[in-house]
Amino acid sequence: MHNLAVIYQAQGDLNEARSLYKQSLDIKRKLGDQSGIAGTLHQLGRLAQDQDDLDEAHSLYQQSLDIHRKLGDQHAIATTLNNLGLLAQTQDDLNEARSLYQQSLDIAWKFDSLRAIAGALHNLGLLEQIQGDLDKARSLYQQSLDLHRKLGDQRGIASTLHLLGWLAEDQGDLDEARSLYQQSIDIKCKLGDQRGIANSFHQLGRLAENEGDKIEAARLFREALTIFERLRSPDAELARESLERVEGRDEC
Repeated sequence: MHNLAVIYQAQGDLNEARSLYKQSLDIKRKLGDQSGIAGTLHQLGRLAQDQDDLDEAHSLYQQSLDIHRKLGDQHAIATTLNNLGLLAQTQDDLNEARSLYQQSLDIAWKFDSLRAIAGALHNLGLLEQIQGDLDKARSLYQQSLDLHRKLGDQRGIASTLHLLGWLAEDQGDLDEARSLYQQSIDIKCKLGDQRGIANSFHQLGRLAENEGDKIEAARLFREALTIFERLRSPDAELARESLERVEGRDEC
């Protein structure tokens, strides 16, 4: 049930994902499976975060973290600290985000948890990019990408390629940005990662808009909006605003 929920979540059927997670959680609680409980609480936190319910996400991550600490599961602790950092970053608390990422990275290095290291480096790169240190961001992204490739983590590879595309866009290399976004989309299509596909379509739309191709930008924004609306994602509003901007409707 838990693993089916992960698939439904990746494909954008969030209601079915939530139902399966909760059924899984109920059974794990009856069994007293503390590790399983913590894992499903963590996934429910990600689901809440995807739907922009940040308070609920924080509560679920914290419950998961408390159990992992009691169990001494260092890999899970590092992963959950990383996600709490991303939550803090979403809420513009960048100092807290950096602290949580660094805690995650320190634990991951100590216990040689490559997946957690890759995740923390990825998010630290995003933080550096937001704060304007693009060279450091690129170095962190590249380290993360190398680890994801070593692990064969296709979802991690796609996500980091997307951020490298965004970085190239910030540096004015639009051809490189387009190539990286497309590589990211190709992997996400194979994985069925609908939300990730929509994010990359939206970024490609921004590229087309910046190059003055409003017809192509509108097509890409419309593709992103269709997916976001189907997922009932809060990102639909951003895609709608982008589409209206290139179609000139925001000038009325």
